[in-house]
Amino acid sequence: MPDYTDFSSVLDSVHNTYPATQQLQLTFNNFVVTIFINSKPLAARLGHYFSEFVLKRPQPHADTIITVHDAPEFTLPYNYTQAPPTATQRKIKHEYVDLPEGRVVHHLRTGMHYLIGSQQNCIIGPCLQYKNQVVNFINSRFISNRIDNGYLLGHAAGVTANGRGMVIAGSSGAGKSTLALHMLTNGADFVSNDRVLLHHNGSNPFYGTAQQPRINPGTAFNNPSLKGILSPEYCKQLEHMDSETLWKLEHKYDALIPEWYGKHRFIPHAPLSGVAIIDWNHNTQPMVFEEFTAEEATEYLIHIMKKNDALHVPKNKDYTEPAITDYIQALDDTPVFIIRGGVDFPKATNTLLTFLHTGSTGA
Repeated sequence: MPDYTDFSSVLDSVHNTYPATQQLQLTFNNFVVTIFINSKPLAARLGHYFSEFVLKRPQPHADTIITVHDAPEFTLPYNYTQAPPTATQRKIKHEYVDLPEGRVVHHLRTGMHYLIGSQQNCIIGPCLQYKNQVVNFINSRFISNRIDNGYLLGHAAGVTANGRGMVIAGSSGAGKSTLALHMLTNGADFVSNDRVLLHHNGSNPFYGTAQQPRINPGTAFNNPSLKGILSPEYCKQLEHMDSETLWKLEHKYDALIPEWYGKHRFIPHAPLSGVAIIDWNHNTQPMVFEEFTAEEATEYLIHIMKKNDALHVPKNKDYTEPAITDYIQALDDTPVFIIRGGVDFPKATNTLLTFLHTGSTGA
């Protein structure tokens, strides 16, 4: 029985009960993660998911170590603190307890537990069933590293073309990933699906994470590069749905960039050249594309702000959550494009790609 007041004791108990012997080492954005996994099927799935970031010859140095333990759901005897939901969450997602050497986080929906230390990190629970939670945890270690080094977390997708990068933000369900993937179909490369990291003083590059796009059926159905994700039978069902119904379908698919767009198209960093914020509506009005400074677009920047969750344990004990003024400063020299009016993915794609290739929207 471990001493539950001692972080190392709990960590050792997990390691001894569910030994993790399968090794995987990833590198992205000069960040090296060594992962030990106790399940061969899960190791194979993670290796496939992160295929372009796997080091074929593991190196001795790692920025962080993560052990992944597929195990039955269980409980730990802690008096947890509930982490408040973010602005876009309806329910409480995490509860946590801080011990002298680390933090224990309980993911309420899945029953997973995350043990977060200064160097050793661990995830335990039904990991094979909830592989995406493992993916999120791996990426969270990179996110925390960047935040500890002066970066702001952004809720946005990212693409790059012609040596220039674009961050795409908007309210939940606005079509950030859909627009980014339309841009990939037309020649851009992928930077990030749902999270970006911007330096507080505007320094380049901005970073994405090693998370593949998670798309709904409507995104796949309306993109010729992705339609093959869906079965022919399902496509026939979707053909009879109106656009509003199609938009609301919530079943998610992993759209692995190497499989659907080719190798070397996932580049999780780029110089920041522009920010696009989607604020369109489902109506028949023409799309409107306007350029502002970050300060002029203050009311729209709330869509890019992302509060850190319980998986971030700041190294600086005086750390405070960034304010809107911090995002304005980070984007001070970056044009902000507001996309309003009716939904028009082809026009938005063409306009943003024109900007990345020429420095002008062509307006």
